[in-house]
Amino acid sequence: MAKKAVTKEEMPLLAALKFIALAQHETGAPNQVNCRLLDNSITAYDGVLACGAYLPETVPAICPNTMQLIKAMEKASDVSALSFETNSIIVKTNKFRAIVPCVPGTDLMFIYPDQPLYELTNNFRSAAMTAAIWTKENAQTVVAASIMLRPGSCVGTNGRALIEVWHGVDMPSGLIVPKTFIDALGKVKKNITRFGFSDTSLTIWFDDNSWLKTQLYSEQWPNIDLFLAYTETAKPELVTKEFWEAIKTISVFSEDGRIFMNEGFVCSHKSTAKGAEYKLKGLPSDQSYDFKLLLAISELATSFDWEGNDRVTCFFGDKLRGVLAKSSY
Repeated sequence: MAKKAVTKEEMPLLAALKFIALAQHETGAPNQVNCRLLDNSITAYDGVLACGAYLPETVPAICPNTMQLIKAMEKASDVSALSFETNSIIVKTNKFRAIVPCVPGTDLMFIYPDQPLYELTNNFRSAAMTAAIWTKENAQTVVAASIMLRPGSCVGTNGRALIEVWHGVDMPSGLIVPKTFIDALGKVKKNITRFGFSDTSLTIWFDDNSWLKTQLYSEQWPNIDLFLAYTETAKPELVTKEFWEAIKTISVFSEDGRIFMNEGFVCSHKSTAKGAEYKLKGLPSDQSYDFKLLLAISELATSFDWEGNDRVTCFFGDKLRGVLAKSSY
């Protein structure tokens, strides 16, 4: 098939490969390890995430092993030629040669993005990543493995703590976005320009016309407004840098993952006969918290309402609000 000379200065294919590798794996099913080159585009889809990028020149229709092609092109930084054969791509220099296997095009699904109909900014990426601070990709519940979009904000929770972060764009309400997508989006350094969506998918578009798409969870979240309502009547007070220093200092002495606040002290144990304590003014009495939940927002939360209600503690920061469940004392 075609043989194309490639100079060291022009490696757009390698850059595109590294981008679409967000939706690829070292091993797995054909769609998880092979991408699709077609005309002037490259796409990949692993069953949840999909990526696409445009190439400045037309390439043959072929489906190579993504990671192997990346490794071959990286080893051959002075690539002199790419040969597109029937079942392989040959990467060759004067001293190096690698044969990258390909699968038939029928082994892969054709993937298309949602159309970029609505404007979006990098503020969305920042808000989504912050909202996902307590979520985990392999959590046992959908709620704990996703964030939810609301008009102008993103919300994340693990069932014991909840945070809402504003980005200011009127996005559709109730889209349940996998944590996997947020992690991938955080790795993309390109500027976000637009987005598109459907009932089952969300696509973020970047300034070079590349895109990142995810399948959405169909299972809906419970009513989080029942908890966020507590922030509407909260009377927060600023916390100092020393407050966070106290939490960090005492947490290493905790045996059950909690810290205790009582009578002007942060303590590692309920009983003062054990562990360590840190004297600090302005603390509530007879309250305990999962210190990992607290430390996760140490760079975000600037004020708290510790005693506004018996169920949760409300916190606030720059363009964010949230609640923490109070542990039994």
